[in-house]
Amino acid sequence: MKDTEARIKELEKKLKSRESDIENLQEKLKTNEDMLQDVIQEKNQIKLRLQEYDLNLIDAKLSQYQKLQEDHQKLVHRLQVTKKHLDDARDEIAILREIIDDLTHRGLFDRIRSRYPESLKKYKK
Repeated sequence: MKDTEARIKELEKKLKSRESDIENLQEKLKTNEDMLQDVIQEKNQIKLRLQEYDLNLIDAKLSQYQKLQEDHQKLVHRLQVTKKHLDDARDEIAILREIIDDLTHRGLFDRIRSRYPESLKKYKK
């Protein structure tokens, strides 16, 4: 019987030791789960910040693109206006050349009578 009691005490001692080991492992598991939750939360926060950064970057690029587009439209408009002015000036020069040619080719009688070419009369109107 002593043998059985000693065996029971030894087994109870092992059981307490194992229960203590289980408690330690449960505490470690709880600590690791808490750490894992913290890491998951931090990962989610970083993910949100990264998305926010990406959106800000895309917004900045879009804003820059829109500004470039506006600048391009202004340049196209300026080009069209300048082209129109140049076309008008070219037409004016052509008319003035015709008048000059007509004036230089006037005959002596036209000069004496002060008759001017039709092109000059049209231009004055």
